[in-house]
Amino acid sequence: GIDELVQKLHQLGADVKEELEAAVVDGAEVIKKEANRLAPGPHIDTEVEESSDTHVTVAIGPVEEKWFYRFFELGATAHEITGSPLAFEDEGELVVTRRVHHPGIAARPFLRPAFDKNKDKAIETAKKRLRKRIERLTRR
Repeated sequence: GIDELVQKLHQLGADVKEELEAAVVDGAEVIKKEANRLAPGPHIDTEVEESSDTHVTVAIGPVEEKWFYRFFELGATAHEITGSPLAFEDEGELVVTRRVHHPGIAARPFLRPAFDKNKDKAIETAKKRLRKRIERLTRR
């Protein structure tokens, strides 16, 4: 249904790229809201990566400062962390060392479940936005 709505926007002389981008971002916000609810903290955002009259790609994921959320989403195997030196706090005590064994972390996905649960609602949200714009343009 989105292709037909985009075609109608073209026929009405709308800025299709702008309208399509706004509609897809609205849809992505539905997924973002659920991801923020499921994530380790409320730091999920959206960003338009590509945009044209026929295609919009929106990235949904943690803000840059929360890069480590990927470990919650995907998990991590046990591994060694080295540095010269490493300094961190453990139970209120300062620890300075050259290496530490990290036991890893089990995956606790939040992005994929948010997408799976809300993809249809996101599409309907985008369509609704495009339909409203078409209605406004046909009333002129």
